[in-house]
Amino acid sequence: MDPVQKLQRALLILVIAGLVTYVAFLDPPLGVALLVGVGVAAFVLQVLS
Repeated sequence: MDPVQKLQRALLILVIAGLVTYVAFLDPPLGVALLVGVGVAAFVLQVLS
């Protein structure tokens, strides 16, 4: 993976983490559900790559 792809992936992760944190402050149960979903998606992505 070249440096540009690594940077894009890191920025995408930061944006998603920020959005999930924002939603968690507005509605904690939904934020927890989103956090679990993002965690599972990240795990599956790591396993498949």
